[in-house]
Amino acid sequence: METGVLPLNLAIQISKTDAKGAQKALMDAYTQNKLRGRKLTLVRRLIQQREQRGPQLRHNPFGRRDGAKRALTSEGLVRAYQQEATRQKLLIKKAELTQGRLMFVREAFRKLRTDEHFMTLLRAEGLETMPGDLAKAVTDGRPT
Repeated sequence: METGVLPLNLAIQISKTDAKGAQKALMDAYTQNKLRGRKLTLVRRLIQQREQRGPQLRHNPFGRRDGAKRALTSEGLVRAYQQEATRQKLLIKKAELTQGRLMFVREAFRKLRTDEHFMTLLRAEGLETMPGDLAKAVTDGRPT
């Protein structure tokens, strides 16, 4: 920061990182234009999560599965950021797929409830009621 390479707020963020070698790796990633702004903040949070949870995590982007730690480098930080971004994109795709399936099921329930033969069959089997939230979602048309 004193040499003008890092802005003050960024220097403060980096200084909050306690992991061994993380401050140097974060500074190197910033000065080499590999991680800037929000990306750098996200990587710092990933480092903090690793420190809190430890290397026993199955998908630890910074460590090995056997618990041995590697030295943090700017390349490792960029790789960890890319892995986390990929993981989040996959999570978003899964959420969108689940939402689509839920809408399909809700519409199917709505159509089935209008079929008098189906409703007669449910009554005959003693299954004419459904949970309140599901019934409300089917009749209101609101997303659940």
